[in-house]
Amino acid sequence: MVQGANPMSIAEQQMSNDWSKSKKPILEATLRYEQEKQKAEKKKMDSNSKYGAWGSTFKNKNHFASLHHC
Repeated sequence: MVQGANPMSIAEQQMSNDWSKSKKPILEATLRYEQEKQKAEKKKMDSNSKYGAWGSTFKNKNHFASLHHC
């Protein structure tokens, strides 16, 4: 064996290259999905913290009281 030579055969190298090319779109789509999911979770957290414990329905004490006319 020649020192510094690649131990993989040409067929193994070609198969490795083909595999990475065919899986690249799947990997990119998965990464985009994860990024969108994280972005949506962050947006949801931001909107929930906007009103604190009252939430998006009741908003604050005054708005809650205006919903109950009793």
